[in-house]
Amino acid sequence: MAVQKILFLAAGTFSLLSFGCGDPVMRAGDFGEVGATVCAAGKAQIAVYDSGVQTLCGCSEGLGAVSVPPAAITCTVPVGTVVFFHYSATKLAHQIVSTGATSFVSSRIFDPLLPTSPTTHAVTFGTAGTYLFQDSFNLGINGRIVAQ
Repeated sequence: MAVQKILFLAAGTFSLLSFGCGDPVMRAGDFGEVGATVCAAGKAQIAVYDSGVQTLCGCSEGLGAVSVPPAAITCTVPVGTVVFFHYSATKLAHQIVSTGATSFVSSRIFDPLLPTSPTTHAVTFGTAGTYLFQDSFNLGINGRIVAQ
């Protein structure tokens, strides 16, 4: 398990070094630097990899919380926070979908073979609650956003 987490973190670190160049979805100043350890106020970032998810910044659980399937990740944020899901260093398709009674707009499908695929999905959590999500292509990638 420890080796798996080290490999997961190494892959994530590599992907963050090359992420964001020329990405039409991102705008300078929207959320700070991708992979930053401190997000701009009211922002949080979660990286979605082929092998799991990781908090990058803005979640009260802190930097680098890793979830390898089937474990779920939790990101607790203040109400009104924009959470950015970043598809990072992926070779597989992904789609973050809302699965709970308290829902949010699911992402469009990310397909690494299509140059126009969105690499980021932003969601504003404007109402207090627990929002469950999972990847529709890898059901083991899942978690919850807790807005309070």
